[in-house]
Amino acid sequence: MNKQNFTLDEIERQIEALEQENQSFFSLFAGFLKTILQIAILPALVYLVFAFFLGIAQISQDSMLPNFAEGDFVIFNRIEENYSFGDVIVVQSVNEQNNVVKRIIAVPGDTIEITSDLRIIVNGNEIRETWQSTGTLSQGTASLSFKLDEGEYFVLNDNRDDNNDSRNKKYGNIEQENIL
Repeated sequence: MNKQNFTLDEIERQIEALEQENQSFFSLFAGFLKTILQIAILPALVYLVFAFFLGIAQISQDSMLPNFAEGDFVIFNRIEENYSFGDVIVVQSVNEQNNVVKRIIAVPGDTIEITSDLRIIVNGNEIRETWQSTGTLSQGTASLSFKLDEGEYFVLNDNRDDNNDSRNKKYGNIEQENIL
């Protein structure tokens, strides 16, 4: 039998080599776990942000021309509930398959009328639009002055030729609960 005699220095070197191999394995494993966690956490955070705070909607018609074209995407704030004149909102449509994008013209408590000479009057004052709108405005349901109830919004398309908005009895005023 061949007996090998190891010196204390040789044993220590072999132990150090084994420890380095173990450290390499564990650091490699730790790096792998860190990468996996980063890959898993980022999509989870993005999902949570878009599920609870932000949303994405695609413009499905040319109703918001010239400001938004068909196929454009808009990001909207899900937690905002204080809407005002001129705000662009995404509405859960009862009459269409897709959500729709509209512009708020009057808010709860406002009185609205579209006059025979096609001026938009809110609370006795003609509105001044700071955005571009196209097409020919029609009176629709706003031909007579009326007051919006609590939680109701009067919305128009920027493309006024498309009357699939509050002027149309089919759509009517938008309830706050239908705003996304």
